[in-house]
Amino acid sequence: MPEESVLPVETKEISIIPPEHEQIIKEIAKEPSPNKNERYLYRFGPAIVFLLNTGLRGGELLALGQSSIVPFLGRHGIKITHTLSRVKNREADSKKRTKTILPPPKYPNSL
Repeated sequence: MPEESVLPVETKEISIIPPEHEQIIKEIAKEPSPNKNERYLYRFGPAIVFLLNTGLRGGELLALGQSSIVPFLGRHGIKITHTLSRVKNREADSKKRTKTILPPPKYPNSL
């Protein structure tokens, strides 16, 4: 392996949300809406809480469907089989610049 100093791109450090900030984010995401027709103040609040509790990536969450919920040890579990990605559309006759695809997860351990 080459040394990191000779690589054109430096490795970035991963920043992790501190537990006290995580709790604040969860509380804000679950705030009730003042409107009678909506349950939460923030539309994707429950999804944010789900991501924080499970450690899923955003693309994995967006690719979940009904078939992703599977029985597991007498309870329900989630099976990750796809991830949603937005890529540049390279089709010559298309007017759209990007398209969404559902490839398998990046790492085999993600399945």
